[in-house]
Amino acid sequence: MLEIIPIGGYGEVGRNCTAVKHGDDIILLDMGYHVPRYIECTEEEGETLRKVTVKALREAEAIPDDRILGDLRHDVKAIVLSHAHLDHIGAVPYLANKYRCPIVATPYCCAVLERILRDEKIKLHNQIIRLNVNSAIKFGGMKIEFINTVHSTPQTAMIAVHTADGVILYTNDFKFDNFPTLGKRTNYDALRRLKGKIKVLIGDALYAGTEQKTPSESVVREMLKDLEFDVAEKRGIVATTFSSHIARLKSLMKFGFDLGRRVVFLGRSLFRYCVAAQEIGLVDFREVKIVRYADKIKKEIKRIGKKKEKYFLVVTGNQGEPKSVLRRMAEDKLKYGFSDEDCIIFSCRTIPTELNRKQRKELENELKLKGIQYFKDVHVSGHGAKEDLRELLMMTVPELVLPSHADKENSKALSELCDEVGIKSRIVQNGEWIKI
Repeated sequence: MLEIIPIGGYGEVGRNCTAVKHGDDIILLDMGYHVPRYIECTEEEGETLRKVTVKALREAEAIPDDRILGDLRHDVKAIVLSHAHLDHIGAVPYLANKYRCPIVATPYCCAVLERILRDEKIKLHNQIIRLNVNSAIKFGGMKIEFINTVHSTPQTAMIAVHTADGVILYTNDFKFDNFPTLGKRTNYDALRRLKGKIKVLIGDALYAGTEQKTPSESVVREMLKDLEFDVAEKRGIVATTFSSHIARLKSLMKFGFDLGRRVVFLGRSLFRYCVAAQEIGLVDFREVKIVRYADKIKKEIKRIGKKKEKYFLVVTGNQGEPKSVLRRMAEDKLKYGFSDEDCIIFSCRTIPTELNRKQRKELENELKLKGIQYFKDVHVSGHGAKEDLRELLMMTVPELVLPSHADKENSKALSELCDEVGIKSRIVQNGEWIKI
């Protein structure tokens, strides 16, 4: 019998974690944290972290409450991570030591995880196994297959859990980008081979209610090229995006060099993700100065503020996080000296949660008060929208779909799409136990 236990990430955006049980074997898919709640619990000034207990994080609903497994945790054969985003791997340092099993992830995801563990001085007893996309590994009666897909961080995998009773396909997160700027497009052939074998598809419903196909990342590269003419005469040019979006950071690096400026990345998370990408040979960031620590960022911004026209900055804070580099620059806590001669490029979209919307509005109000020109939404999403999901469903034809990684509204939108194409769906909540 196949069983699925939604532990986190259902009816919410974040702390993704799903258990798949077949006989006496269990595989955990992802082990992330809820980013805004985690930041609220842990972050101090300057992006440094304060130590918190697992109990406190659970109470804040910042990490998955895996106590639902009880003694079944002894049956967990592997923790399998789909990609390097913190809402999918961030709880590993807090929870993985409870499990006597390996952690399996793509090389880039492993590099990011190992850097987090090193930075936070955390030791895990779990073996970390690197598994390339379009490869497979067996644990007990289950075979784990990593199917290459495209997302807003490199080496993202759809995870197919093969059992004697059928396949569970975990597609959390993905988009169908046929012209990616880093890596290869989704392995459609591997997905088509699963048609008729999938008992359950766990689907990324974040933008299921958006009636479009998500555009290619190559579109953003052209948007940035177009912006060069608008910003070339500005004194200070600052951009912000997701720190894990290596393809975007590569495009921003080129944008800065094309403007004839020195490129500087500022922020702890930017350092972490870029160095991990460089370590495994994904992107060469050696021509970029990357500043990591709060005290050095403070000095660097003060120095650059005196000759802004020579630099292009990429900084953390695209969601308006109160203690991020951009927010502290806007509030003059970091002495860049923003004026109406400067501009900011938001190469991102506000993640649709109440807290993120509130924080971005606060940041934009600060910028307006200073008369700073800013360009919003120079971005395409890393998540598939309604038409990507339709294509996925028609390609794989699962028996049942479980919407995940979304609020109630978008979970319902995916369920309605399933109705349109004649596939059963079920909206579940964290803590439910589904027997197939």
